Amino acid sequence: MKITWGVLGLLLLTNSIHFYTFKKFENQTEFLNQELIPLITYSERMLTAVMGLEEGIRGYLLDPKTTLLTPDYTRGDRIDRNDEKITSSIGNFPELKKEYNTTLRPLIANLQNRFAELSENPTLTEAEWYKTREMMNNYRTEHREWTESIQKELDAVSYDIKRSGRESSIMFGISLLISFAYFIMMIIFYNNSQQKVNSLSKLVNKDFLTGLGNRRYLDEKVKRLFKKNQPFELILFDIDFFKQFNDTYGHKKGDYCLKVISKEIKKMCKDKGYSARVGGEEFAIILPYYSTEESKKFAEQLRTNIQQLNIEHSYSPFQTVTISIGVTSVAPPTKEKFAYYYNLADKALYKSKETGRNKTSVWNCSEVTSEVRLSPI
Repeated sequence: MKITWGVLGLLLLTNSIHFYTFKKFENQTEFLNQELIPLITYSERMLTAVMGLEEGIRGYLLDPKTTLLTPDYTRGDRIDRNDEKITSSIGNFPELKKEYNTTLRPLIANLQNRFAELSENPTLTEAEWYKTREMMNNYRTEHREWTESIQKELDAVSYDIKRSGRESSIMFGISLLISFAYFIMMIIFYNNSQQKVNSLSKLVNKDFLTGLGNRRYLDEKVKRLFKKNQPFELILFDIDFFKQFNDTYGHKKGDYCLKVISKEIKKMCKDKGYSARVGGEEFAIILPYYSTEESKKFAEQLRTNIQQLNIEHSYSPFQTVTISIGVTSVAPPTKEKFAYYYNLADKALYKSKETGRNKTSVWNCSEVTSEVRLSPI
């Protein structure tokens, strides 16, 4: 399962990085379309304006005082400044930058040097003019070809990016869908497993004959109460003369007796505490939040109710099935283990048996007090 989650995580991570890279490159390309193309277009307009000087000076010598060329030298400075912006814009695109630096930058430098010469001496011979014109034509040709190559490159990249974007989105969506489906499957698997675990736990903690908890169930409840430092009352009891009951009426009737008594225990313990069958005819009840006096009343009520079931027992002096009860208080936190308190409740139970059975005895402050049994009804 860990490997599966790792693969899914790696798939999501890979697709996320791919998607992020695609978005970043798409933004860069959009930036070039919005920034670089206008800069290139501006440079070409400036170049065309400078080339337009041909109409005014072809083959003529101008007077040194003539200012006709001065504004156009300024345009050359603008081209230079624009070149700096272009260089900055293509900084993240090495191929474009390399082509621009090796092809156009030298032409721009030569052209600017020529403009500097002209600004010092605006009088041109025909040969000088044609030299200048040739330099401008070369620049314009290279500039136009570079512009076209940039546009083609951007168009190709834009197409690839759109296709890659669709693929990336689809892959990312599929990854999410697979992960979501796997997550749902894991939830279903976990719930089913948990239900099975809970069912097995109930089976493991359940006494099959009576439906009450078993000793393992009792120990788990005690462990939780100790962990919470929760005081509780412990009631131990067993059925009086149960061996003789089995000998007289048979084990089938004995099982029936256990089931009927367990049903009464469940009814009394509902929403009040936990009950368990901890031996053949021995039972235990835990009552959280009960005081000693309250637990004693509870025990007496239980004893009376079981006697009132009127399950015939000819061997018993009471002629009906009865129980003997021992009660003690458990007050965590304590250095003593639960076995210590279980032994105290067992001593109280033994006291009830020793003094005539069908009684409730309470272990209180290192002494056992025995309650007078009620008369059978």
